[in-house]
Amino acid sequence: ATAAYDDLHEYMELCQKLGLSFVQLAINYTRQVAQQDLDVPTLPDFELGSSPSLTFNWIRCWNNTELGDPNPWKPTQNQINASADQSVFFWQEWENNYRLLLEQYITENQCMELKGNSTEQSECLLDAAYEAVNDATGGLQCATNTGAAAWFWFTVMTTVGYGNMSPSTYQGRSLVTGLGWLSIIAFGAITVYASSTWTAIVNDFFRRIRLPMMTRPLYSMIFWGCISFCWIAYIAGSARSWWAERIPGYEVTKGDSYWFAYITTLTVGLGDFYLQPEGFFVSDVFSFASMFLAGFVLVSTFLGFVGELVMTFIPAKSESMEEYLARTDLQGNVIELRESKSLKVLKELLEEQNDRRRQQQEDEDGVVKSPKNKSALASGEPVFTSMTMAPDGRPFNDHYIDILVQRRHLLIQLLQGTQQELDKRLDKGGKPETAYWKGTFQLSDLEQEEAVLETYLQHTRMLRNQLEVSHVKQGTDDNGIDDSNNVE
Repeated sequence: ATAAYDDLHEYMELCQKLGLSFVQLAINYTRQVAQQDLDVPTLPDFELGSSPSLTFNWIRCWNNTELGDPNPWKPTQNQINASADQSVFFWQEWENNYRLLLEQYITENQCMELKGNSTEQSECLLDAAYEAVNDATGGLQCATNTGAAAWFWFTVMTTVGYGNMSPSTYQGRSLVTGLGWLSIIAFGAITVYASSTWTAIVNDFFRRIRLPMMTRPLYSMIFWGCISFCWIAYIAGSARSWWAERIPGYEVTKGDSYWFAYITTLTVGLGDFYLQPEGFFVSDVFSFASMFLAGFVLVSTFLGFVGELVMTFIPAKSESMEEYLARTDLQGNVIELRESKSLKVLKELLEEQNDRRRQQQEDEDGVVKSPKNKSALASGEPVFTSMTMAPDGRPFNDHYIDILVQRRHLLIQLLQGTQQELDKRLDKGGKPETAYWKGTFQLSDLEQEEAVLETYLQHTRMLRNQLEVSHVKQGTDDNGIDDSNNVE
C-alpha cells in the first residue's frame, strides 16, 4: 500500500509540473492546424483564458442538424445569429473532436496500462495529445459560403476589390488572374452599352414630352447627377440596414455608409468599409449586385455628360478624335469618308422640323388645313423653302447641296472600285462574249450608260473650269500677280 501511494504521489507531482505547460502548448499548436484547415492568415498566440477568433471568408460553420443548409436563399434570425458566432461554434467543435480523438489514441496506444512506469505513461499521454491536436478539426460541419464566394468574384469583376479577402495560394491567384481579365473586359463592355442605352431612352422620353432642352449637356449633367446622388443615398441606407441586421455590434454612422456607397459606385473600394462575408447569403448577392450595377451605369452616364459639357468649352480647331478614328485605321489610313458637318446640321434641322410638325399636328387635333402640308406630313418630308436658314446661319439649300456633292463623290468611288474589280475578273479568264456577259448588258443599256457618263463628264469639266478661274482670280487678288501657271 505504501509503494502504491508513493507511485501515485510521484505521478501527481509530474502532472502538476507538466499540466499547465502541456495545455498551453497544445492550444498554441492548434494555430497551425487551423491555419492549414481553413486557409486563414496566421493566428496569434494567446494565453489561457483568452478568446481565440477565426475569420470566415469563403466558408460557413454552424450546426447543420439544427440550422439546415449553410447556404439558404434568405436566412432566418437563428441562422443570422449563428453566422455571427461561427468562431465560437468552430472552437467548440474542435474541442469536442479533440477529446474524442484523445480518448481514442490513449486507448489505442495503451497508455493507461503503463502504470508501473510513470515517465513512460506521461510520454505516451503527451504523444497521444499531440496526435489528437494534429488530427482534431472544428470544420466537420463547415461548407463553402456560396454567397460570399460569389460576392468576391463580383468585386473582382467590377474592379472594386475591397481587399478584405484575397487568395493566398498559387492556384487561387492564377484563377483570379485568368478569369479576372475576362470578367473585367465583359463588365466594361456591358457598362458602356448600358449607359448609352439609358441615355438614348431618357433623351427620347424628353423629346416625346416636348423637353428637348433636357438633352443638352448641362441639363443632362444636372439630371443624371441628381439621379446618381439619390441612388448612392439608397445604397448607403441599404448597407446600413444590412450591417445592423447581419453584423451585430458593428457600428457605422450615416457618413460612413454614404462613404462606403460612394467609393463603391466609383469602383474605388478602399477597404475601410465593406460587406462582411460572414453575414453574406445568396439573396444578398442579387440585391447588392443589382444596386451597384445600376449605380455604376448612372455614375458612368453622369461622368459622360460632365466630359461632354467640358468639351463644349474647348472647341476643336479641326476634326475631333472620334471623327478621325471613324474614318481611319490605327495607321492613319483612310477607310471611309467621314461624315460632313453639313450632314450633322441637316440631321439637327430635320429633328427640329419633325418636332414642329408633331406639335402643329397635335395643336390642330389631327386636322391639317393645307393639302400641301398634309402631303408633306404624310410623307415625313420637312416643310420648308430653299431659303430656310439652318441653325448655323447658312441656308438649308446650301447644306443639301453639300450632301448631294458628297453622295456624288461616294458614287464615283463606288463606280471606280466596281470597274477595277470587273477588270480583274476579266483578266483572270473572263470573256466579254460569254453568255453571262451577253445576258447582263443590252445594247440600249450601254448606250444609256454612255450618255449619262458623257453628261456627267461635261458637268465635271465645267465645274473644273470654273474652279480654275476662281483660283486664278483669287491668286491675282491676293498677290497682285497672275499665278495661273501654279494651278494644279
